[in-house]
Amino acid sequence: MWLVLGCTACACSSTNVTPVEQDGSTTTCEDLAGTWDVTGCGARGQCTVAQQTCSLSVVCSAFLIGEETATGTIDTDDFTFMSESGTCTGTVSGTVLAGTCTSAADGSSCAVTGTLLP
Repeated sequence: MWLVLGCTACACSSTNVTPVEQDGSTTTCEDLAGTWDVTGCGARGQCTVAQQTCSLSVVCSAFLIGEETATGTIDTDDFTFMSESGTCTGTVSGTVLAGTCTSAADGSSCAVTGTLLP
């Protein structure tokens, strides 16, 4: 199912997470935790994102498609999600995301957008 980013795409809130790496450096990543309304790739549904520093776990549900899980990362405001269906990459800004998902089956791609629900 493509819907996982975006949710096969998902987006972010306005909070940043700044973990300290083992070498003492820091990386700032957008906080994507929450539930997102996602549209694209021929589907519309909701994705719930759990975040541990810059690592993401995503569960998306779409009407007539079902549920899919994905894992991913966020670096500053750029995200990547990977599932059995494919890979989604994109950017978040506040409570909005936009990205592209690429199918693992045939390599086709499509655009996704999302909005963080209150």
